[in-house]
Amino acid sequence: MMHHDSNTTIATSGDVHVLNIWECPSLIFFPISKFPSTLKKLEIRDCARLESISEKMFHFNNSSLECLVISRYPYLKIIPDCLHKLRELDIYNCENVELLPHQLQNLTALTSLTISHCENIKTSLFQWGLATLTSLKHLTIARIFPQVASFSEGQRLPLLPTNLIYISIKDFQNLKSLSSLALQILTSLEKLWIQCCPKLQSFCPREGLPDTLSQLYIRDCPLLKQRC
Repeated sequence: MMHHDSNTTIATSGDVHVLNIWECPSLIFFPISKFPSTLKKLEIRDCARLESISEKMFHFNNSSLECLVISRYPYLKIIPDCLHKLRELDIYNCENVELLPHQLQNLTALTSLTISHCENIKTSLFQWGLATLTSLKHLTIARIFPQVASFSEGQRLPLLPTNLIYISIKDFQNLKSLSSLALQILTSLEKLWIQCCPKLQSFCPREGLPDTLSQLYIRDCPLLKQRC
């Protein structure tokens, strides 16, 4: 169990499946050398001085960790390249994090990915290689690439896996078009959310949207309001 205060201690008895490290502004070092081999979910929030997690903190060929949630963690720079069994990865408000394409592409079991308010990510969406993640069902991207007007970079290859069920796109201040996402080929898509994209002029491809789409939510996109 992890107590979320400045005097954080860890007491382990039996198998540890969930470890939450919350609101520890004075915590600098992890008080354990390795996370438990039985760990299924790791969540780190509001730890302004905590050292970055690294591969050495996980057991070799770690096969148990399925969910990693990280928020307001300034020392995090990259995701450890050993978490190939992850099913859920959520990263919020991490100003120094960088996504390395090969690391994302190794997450072949990933079903849900959220990257939000990480404005210093330099690797373009095209380079993430999400189209190879055939298990991915839920995708949320928000307030990254503050200057981008389109995700394509002139490329024609698919950016997203066709089996996505849910997509949420939020807080892109200069985004003008979603045409490069080729939404029409996402033949499993059921929910599409678009929020706070003030310059977005077009989201629907000429070919239309998938017949499977049952929920379309658009908010705070004034140019789309005029057109629709």
